[in-house]
Amino acid sequence: MTYNIALAEDDVWIAEIYSDFLKEAGYSVTVASNGQELQDVCAAHTMDLVILDILMPVKTGYEVLTERLQGGMLKDTPVIVLTGLNAKEEIEKITALGADDYFDKTTVELEPLIQKITSLLQ
Repeated sequence: MTYNIALAEDDVWIAEIYSDFLKEAGYSVTVASNGQELQDVCAAHTMDLVILDILMPVKTGYEVLTERLQGGMLKDTPVIVLTGLNAKEEIEKITALGADDYFDKTTVELEPLIQKITSLLQ
């Protein structure tokens, strides 16, 4: 079975790196460049997991998480936040908004990310 992952990332270069890595790991990946595009993708296709950046145009990751927390369309979809925001307050806010996990994209190692994805999809 191939799992479908939505990757919301506005930096094209970073999105390409993570998308390629996830595809090599056997996942089907759809990239969205902002939170609104992510929600459009998730409305049109069933996604098994979302990887979400926080600072994006149109609709931020915070807005997506807030809507999810309030029972929005992603309420039953695991969400991993992958962001460069690494201050304690930011991590606490991300956690309070119900993210299933958080990775700092400036320092993340790809294998632990895959391990977390595998864990959340089981």
